[in-house]
Amino acid sequence: MAARTSTCPWTFKGKLKVFQNKTLRYHGTYAQLKTTRDLGLFSEREIKVGGVKVAPRRVLQTLYEPHVKLAGEKDVDALRVRSVGRKDDRPAEVVLEMLDYYDD
Repeated sequence: MAARTSTCPWTFKGKLKVFQNKTLRYHGTYAQLKTTRDLGLFSEREIKVGGVKVAPRRVLQTLYEPHVKLAGEKDVDALRVRSVGRKDDRPAEVVLEMLDYYDD
């Protein structure tokens, strides 16, 4: 089952008791993203602007993406998943770690 962190609450609804996601960002990112969210710019719900229907999230993505993609820089994602539960009525834990390097 493929899932993105943004859709995990729906993907794993009824399947997990606890889901925690921690993302490291640059200093000040939280305040900027909170303001952006508070303005409604993450919404997929279309609104009319100058007689044209647009989804605020699509507009934000179109404007934002060119500024965060640095020429010559390639992203790397570090992911660590820790699952704790029970198997065969005994405590169980699985830890998965992954480094995902940008691939042209």
